[in-house]
Amino acid sequence: LSLCLASGGLATWLTYSGPLASSLPGVCLGLALTGGFLAPAWPACSALVLPWFPDNKLNSIFGLLNTSAYAGGLGGTALTAALLEYYGWRSVGLPPAIIAIISGLLVAILLSSPEEQGVTVPGKTIQTVETRVEDGGDSLLAISRVPCVRQVAAAVFTLKFVRYAMTMWLPLYLLEHLGYSKLQAGIFSTVFDIGGIIGAPVFG
Repeated sequence: LSLCLASGGLATWLTYSGPLASSLPGVCLGLALTGGFLAPAWPACSALVLPWFPDNKLNSIFGLLNTSAYAGGLGGTALTAALLEYYGWRSVGLPPAIIAIISGLLVAILLSSPEEQGVTVPGKTIQTVETRVEDGGDSLLAISRVPCVRQVAAAVFTLKFVRYAMTMWLPLYLLEHLGYSKLQAGIFSTVFDIGGIIGAPVFG
């Protein structure tokens, strides 16, 4: 998780404020690198949080934890809109890059497992390494054979597809068709994330 955050932050800076910002292929490469570095962050975050809570509370915990993605999206969109309005698009990458790199360092320094802290979590089923090997390990093929994994993966793909179509289209629509300023278009497009902050814990 530390490596993902720090590398994603560096790639973000290179994409918007660094040498990759000088050409369209460079920006596309930077965005692809940023996505590649940040994609494992949520699974890593889930794996690190999982041991700290009883099994019967995980749905509620992850529902609440998922609000961080929407709250971060809201804050990031608002910050980006303000930077774009007042300082230009090349300024957009530096603050998120700094936040991501500092977060990566804090995770490396502060985060640990219950075993490392000598804590026993009541109501937690501990899965041993031997059990995982007998179950077929963690290969992608083995995971894809777990019941419902492919269906859930397809559903999440569809949700992400719709979410990013909405989040990318809405500011453009507000800017070009309704005549909003860049700041207004960015701020009003955060309504989507506000809904997520409410919906995620309720669903959990």
